[in-house]
Amino acid sequence: PRVKSTSRRSTSGRNPGLSVRGNSCSPPPVKGSMLRGKRLANCLASFADMPRLDADGDELLCQSITMLIAKGYHIEDLCLTLSHACVYMLELAVSMDGFLKGKEVGNIMVMLMFIADSHLQDNALPLRVWHRQLFRKSCSIRTLNLAIMQLLRRRNYLLRVRDKELNDKYMSLMAVTQGFPRRPREPTFPI
Repeated sequence: PRVKSTSRRSTSGRNPGLSVRGNSCSPPPVKGSMLRGKRLANCLASFADMPRLDADGDELLCQSITMLIAKGYHIEDLCLTLSHACVYMLELAVSMDGFLKGKEVGNIMVMLMFIADSHLQDNALPLRVWHRQLFRKSCSIRTLNLAIMQLLRRRNYLLRVRDKELNDKYMSLMAVTQGFPRRPREPTFPI
């Protein structure tokens, strides 16, 4: 008879969100995730030409980053997702010419993070998770889906970004993550 495997294998580059200490596994500490989320959110907000967030927008951005950390995203993958979302936001802000304000900036930034995550990850978090964790009190999932489709239309459904813009943002975000837990290095084998 065939034995069913109980292990989960991720193809997206995410770890299962567990850290091993001794013989037991435990979820990563929530407080550490929140502090890391706040540091990354502050770095995003510091980029030149980035529309300013109000307190609610800043809180939503921190919650979204913390959610991805708690879901087991590796820091490298998280910084790449944030870099893409930041480039998308900067391009959108230019086209909106100052019409973005306060919490709306936070909402749009988080929706752009979802778009970037869906574009970059093999096994991205579904929209229903983003809605349940971040938008449940402010809108229906249908409204969220329509807003995301409108953002995609504004980008003409193009999600690639220029390497120069992406690398600048990615390197700045990675610099902020010094001291964050990293994924173990994959062993290299001679060919």
